[in-house]
Amino acid sequence: MTCLSFNDDSTIVAGGFQDSFIKLWSIDGSPLKSVLKNDEHNRTIDGVAVNGCRRLVGHSGAVYGLDFSPDNNYLLSASEDKTVRLWSMDTYTSLVSYKGHNAPVWDVKFSPLGHYFATASHDQTARLWSCDHIYPLRIFAGHLKDVDVVEFHPNSTYLFTGSSDKTVRMWDISRGESVRVFIGHHMPINCMACSPDGRWLATAGEDSIINVFDIASECGISRREQWIIRIHNPRNLQLSQLWQPKIQKMEN
Repeated sequence: MTCLSFNDDSTIVAGGFQDSFIKLWSIDGSPLKSVLKNDEHNRTIDGVAVNGCRRLVGHSGAVYGLDFSPDNNYLLSASEDKTVRLWSMDTYTSLVSYKGHNAPVWDVKFSPLGHYFATASHDQTARLWSCDHIYPLRIFAGHLKDVDVVEFHPNSTYLFTGSSDKTVRMWDISRGESVRVFIGHHMPINCMACSPDGRWLATAGEDSIINVFDIASECGISRREQWIIRIHNPRNLQLSQLWQPKIQKMEN
């Protein structure tokens, strides 16, 4: 398994695999029934549906990123095959294949509003997409190495990108421009989370450190608005949404 994602109400979990497929599980074991009447997975025993998992097949490479839409009706998947797919949670079928990246896609995230999504890739770019367009609307270029992770600001007007070049960039989505650069890591960045109020950004890297930034700071990074948390095992670390940290600030 290469990635994991829960839907918004935590009733379904999706896992991406090196073997290029996606597997869905119902958390409480209830059946994942399709609206398609001829779907063989809708089988029943004594009139009761029994299938509590689904397998989605469509990619031709490992699946590295997954994200459910805010309304839980769709699932996005990012793959080594350079594409992103949109899946219906009503029919459990692939609706669209989005092409534009020139290398494997490491991460994908829906915007808080749901219609747009962003991707991160080995081609050193992040891209903004609309669900109803198969080609990207914006290309965010500026990182010097892989863009490994993406995260939307809660107001949907900014996008954060974390890179193997050890930096995080904040982009103005409407202009497609980098408006801030956060530094502080000594190794590639592998996950990020933005607080629900949009004030704090947490970043975690392979250097065993979580940095917490005050996004409203006038400069890209200020020691006055930075916290550092040391961790012992950064491998496969994930950050969920972050509330105001109750940890001590670093001294200048």
